[in-house]
Amino acid sequence: MTGDTPSKDHPLVEVAWYDAIEVNDWQDMGSFPNKPMLSWSVGYLVAEDEFAITLVSLVNKHHWSLGITIPMGMVDEIRYLRVKK
Repeated sequence: MTGDTPSKDHPLVEVAWYDAIEVNDWQDMGSFPNKPMLSWSVGYLVAEDEFAITLVSLVNKHHWSLGITIPMGMVDEIRYLRVKK
């Protein structure tokens, strides 16, 4: 691979975060899960501030796609991953 890699300007990270739960079918009363689900997302970090962090799966020199923005209040941990060369 030649040229600059996305990780030069956008580090690869793993984010552990609490995701909301959605249930789309009938449930017995009292059986609804009452805790957010701890989840993990991996992607290129393209934006971060005190309110949210945004990760993307596809990135090139001028564009990005397939992103997720996670509210910082839901973030448990951010780990910076190293890219092997």
